Amino acid sequence: MELRLVDKSGEDRFAGLSGPQMDQLRQTKSLEDNYAMDWWNLTTTDGDLPEDVQAMYISPNAPNHWGIRALMGRWLIPSDAPPGEPAQRW
Repeated sequence: MELRLVDKSGEDRFAGLSGPQMDQLRQTKSLEDNYAMDWWNLTTTDGDLPEDVQAMYISPNAPNHWGIRALMGRWLIPSDAPPGEPAQRW
């Protein structure tokens, strides 16, 4: 299931749930798992010419949800950034 909003012009608008809303969703019995993601456009200025790139954030469990193995090391796991606490340093 993907929770998505669509505006009147038909453009996708993702719902952008908060941390507490994601926790509520995790407690439902009808879903096996969930993850969060969002993206935005950035402009890099470290080269000769500015370049537009798309940046993305994902919740720590997303790669495990998708079943994707890390190329090196490991993916983040929920204990790396417990809800309401600062992220753990490696």
